[in-house]
Amino acid sequence: MKEFGIDYELINHEDLDKIENLLKAKLSSDYKKHMLKFNGGTVPLDKEYVFNFNENELVLEGFHQVKYGEGNLEDYYAHNIIFYFQIYCLLEQLWEVF
Repeated sequence: MKEFGIDYELINHEDLDKIENLLKAKLSSDYKKHMLKFNGGTVPLDKEYVFNFNENELVLEGFHQVKYGEGNLEDYYAHNIIFYFQIYCLLEQLWEVF
């Protein structure tokens, strides 16, 4: 597993269950493990995670946290931000190549 910084309080299985219920979708087990370990997480300054997706080179800066802090996924969903489910679908696809 790649290194990430922990920027927020960690979450538990119940927090992930809540997100799955809000999405009406199941998160992958690898994504859940990552979120339980880092609750999002930022790439350390001395690292660079580059990968190809749909013929584009992408540099990963980090993942949004599920809970706690400004801009968490729970708040996105609570405020009915429509693109959230689209981001979730993209993250699931990216996770497969990551």
